[in-house]
Amino acid sequence: MKVFKQTTFSEPGRHPLTPYLFLLPYILLFLIFSIYPYVVGIQMSVSKMIGFKIGSYIGFKHYERVLSDERFWAAAINSFKFMLGSLATQVPAAFVLAILLNEAPSRLRGFLRAAFFMPVLISGSVASIIFIMLFRREFGIVNWIIGLFTGSPANFNWLMSEALAFPVMWIISFWMWTGFHMVYFLASLQVIDPGLYEAARIDGASWWQQTTRITMPLMRPAFIFVMVTSAIGGLQLFDLPFMIWQQGGESYGPGRAGLMFMTYLYNYAFRTNLVGQASAAGWLIFLALLLWTAFQLKVLGVNKPVD
Repeated sequence: MKVFKQTTFSEPGRHPLTPYLFLLPYILLFLIFSIYPYVVGIQMSVSKMIGFKIGSYIGFKHYERVLSDERFWAAAINSFKFMLGSLATQVPAAFVLAILLNEAPSRLRGFLRAAFFMPVLISGSVASIIFIMLFRREFGIVNWIIGLFTGSPANFNWLMSEALAFPVMWIISFWMWTGFHMVYFLASLQVIDPGLYEAARIDGASWWQQTTRITMPLMRPAFIFVMVTSAIGGLQLFDLPFMIWQQGGESYGPGRAGLMFMTYLYNYAFRTNLVGQASAAGWLIFLALLLWTAFQLKVLGVNKPVD
């Protein structure tokens, strides 16, 4: 009977640090492209900046300037307004679509899933250009369709109206991301044991009771993931307002609707060259994202066991 000797790192000719040599390329890349930018960003936010050259230490003056800038607070309000509107529309719609597709025939389900998911493959810049054409005041398809129903030419100034600016961004974001969230919900639905629904039907449970007592509690991890990632994405919005309103200058759109966290950061870093102030704003935005994510996880009960 052959006895195979277990290989250990203490064998002659094998150095105990050998495994770490295989990890060394990843560790170096992580330090260079992740940790180093963070360190430099912190240094820039507390230093006098001449262009992108780091000067002397000045403490928290950049942070004070950002916090006293009313445009920063306007950007915060707009970013949270956009994020909350996106959550309120995309998450329920994605959940309903997932339920409908889960009941569809398998062949049709695959086609519809791909069709709904397809918009997320289009970049925000391209989507913005498409919808700019659709929402044009003159010769725009949206106004033309409205005119067909009203019987008279519609003349809505979608892109330059303060009242319509946010709905336009919500519509574009809804078209792009609802299908993406739907795929996660659909995947979560398909791992629920069908026997639970069968037992509930035998006990006389209605469709609504099955949805609220079985489906939604068992899908809580998917809801948490979708809501947290959607909120982070909403607060980091940049491409839509930039492409729609800021390509040619520092315009923030009608009523400053395009003034978001990221457009504020971009303008300070690359248009006014106030790099130190932009770095400070970046860390304040990071703190806002961190606090909001922690709040969401607390409210959604990430550590609460599923009943």
